[in-house]
Amino acid sequence: MNPDLMRHMKRAAFWSLCHLGVTFAVRDLLGLLHLNLASEMTPYFLFVQPATGVRVLVAWLYGWSSVLYLLPAMCVLLGFGYVTDMVALKEPLVLLGVMVSAPLAFSILKFTLGGVSQPSAMLAHWRPLLLVGFLAGMIKGSAIMLALHDVIPPSRHLFSLLQITVGSLSGTIVVLVLVMFFFRWQRFYQQWRRGSVAGDHRR
Repeated sequence: MNPDLMRHMKRAAFWSLCHLGVTFAVRDLLGLLHLNLASEMTPYFLFVQPATGVRVLVAWLYGWSSVLYLLPAMCVLLGFGYVTDMVALKEPLVLLGVMVSAPLAFSILKFTLGGVSQPSAMLAHWRPLLLVGFLAGMIKGSAIMLALHDVIPPSRHLFSLLQITVGSLSGTIVVLVLVMFFFRWQRFYQQWRRGSVAGDHRR
């Protein structure tokens, strides 16, 4: 098999599994809390949407290719009737908004500010990623409001948009914190391994 194709398939498998894992974890948590909410109403209640953080992370790493890498996850969610960020994907506009929100937010930020921090400098320049999470939430929330305007009472449109945006931002913060802890743990483990090996040689 072509090595490039294999690399893309591995990325799609890995990141789609990450996205599905986060989505199901949030769904199960709501189940444990007995929050069995209708899919079109849950944007009122969910203030942390880590799946948005995963999409921001993948879009930051791979740009618009992230849409293809996360497509398997979206197909699974759509095929089995699950929800992502507690928003039903049955509406095409919602599905489109969810899929393109993060790379589109990066494109907007690059156009307006002239660039975004590169992967090698993420820990030093994390603020642009939070801004992307905020913009992605606005884009996704706008798509949801357009698709579900006849379900959500007009008096709650603005509040729901704000809540979805805040949930996307907080979800991005959660994912970035987890990634930072992982990098620190990895650095600590490597230092410990080097020290262990050096100790063995001294003996």
